[in-house]
Formats: sequence, C-alpha cells, structure tokens
Amino acid sequence: MSIKSWIAPTLSSIIAGTVVFYLTEGIKLPQLNLSISPENEAKIEARNTLGALNRGQQAFLLENGKFASSIRKLGMGINEETDYYSYAIKGIRSNAVIMTVTGKKYGMTGVTGVVLVKNQKTTAYLCVSNDFSQTPPAVSLNNLQLQNFRCPSGSHNPRD
Repeated sequence: MSIKSWIAPTLSSIIAGTVVFYLTEGIKLPQLNLSISPENEAKIEARNTLGALNRGQQAFLLENGKFASSIRKLGMGINEETDYYSYAIKGIRSNAVIMTVTGKKYGMTGVTGVVLVKNQKTTAYLCVSNDFSQTPPAVSLNNLQLQNFRCPSGSHNPRD
C-alpha cells in the first residue's frame, strides 16, 4: 500500500468531517427572544376577549332571539375587571350591541366591539384606538350605520 493511496482517503475524510463540524457546530444561529411584555400580552388579551364576547353575543342571539344584557349572562366565564382592563356592554337594541374594553393603565389601548344584524345575518367588528388612549373608540347606537359600518376616526379594524 502506497502512502498516496492511504493519505488521499484519510485527507478527504478529515476535510469532510471538518466541513460537517463547521456546518453543524461552527455556525451558531442567533437566539430569538420571543417573550412578550405583560403590557403587550394584555393588549392581545383585550382584543381576543372582546372578539370572544362578540362571538358570544352572536351565539346568544341565535339561541335566545336577543342580545345578552350583561357579560355574566353570556355564561362565558369572562371577568368584567382584570388588572389592565374593564369590559362592559354599552348599548343594546334588537339589531345591534356595543361592548367596550377600557384600559386601566397608560398604554392600554381602548377597544370597541360591535355586533350588527343585517338581513338576518350577524356581523362582528372590532375598533381599536390608534394611539395609547385608554378610552375605547366612541360608537353610538344612535348613529350606527348598519349597512356600511366603519370604525370611528382615531381607530381601526384590525382586519382591515
């Protein structure tokens, strides 16, 4: 056996091993910090909770022929008060219900939920304040547009 025939396979094995090592161990990917601050978690919770309340009102209407007059009557186990927010039903009529989330601390964004009945179908909307206003967007039953609902100025629908 010549030295050349012994070195060539060994050298290629060493090079291949080194390349594999550097590809698997030598290159470290940055660690992503996906933690969410309690305040941002609370903002997400507020929108998700109000979305659930909107769906709860739709189900309540289907089962009872009217909207629930209180969050407790929806039977969803949702607290009206949390550390960051207050949840409330602000207005009801036969074809609409308005619910709000009011922030208790600076930076907690206000949210308004609306469920409308049009042509025997329900549609739910969320309106989120564009700034750090703790006050939910003002939506009134008196000037509620059933056909072309839009979030009031200073707020947006997160689906748009």
